Amino acid sequence: MNDTIRSLKKYEMSVPASPEQVFPLLCPVKELEWLPYWNCEMIYSKSGVAELDCVFKTDLPDRGKMVWVVTQYEPPKLVQYTILKPQSHTLNLTIRVRSEGSNSSLLIWQHVFTSLTDEGNQYLREYTDENLRLHLQKIEECLVHFLKTGEMM
Repeated sequence: MNDTIRSLKKYEMSVPASPEQVFPLLCPVKELEWLPYWNCEMIYSKSGVAELDCVFKTDLPDRGKMVWVVTQYEPPKLVQYTILKPQSHTLNLTIRVRSEGSNSSLLIWQHVFTSLTDEGNQYLREYTDENLRLHLQKIEECLVHFLKTGEMM
């Protein structure tokens, strides 16, 4: 393998809800309610939803099969997922939720990618800040729509 690539990317979104309202929606099970392309298979969770050490799998369009572990869980302010795509890369996804006044929150998404293989190196070379922005912009639109209407976009 060529040299390992590590990449840090951030994205911020404002949503019309308090941290207490939006944080529970940052859960693999709850995302089924508001994110149209989302699917997951729960492997382990005592409560049935996101919690520390929860494990689940996904097979998402343009992302492929991945295993996710909740490695930090501090409601309603922080959740971290450690994501493994063994043939390519790991990703530590940290989402911080901050109040922006009454009924508004700032979500700060931090992605730390580490390549595991030559395929991962190639993926990280091609996955630009603009790719991430477009991906998270779609998530933001879906989340804001759900928070305003209670319905999936």
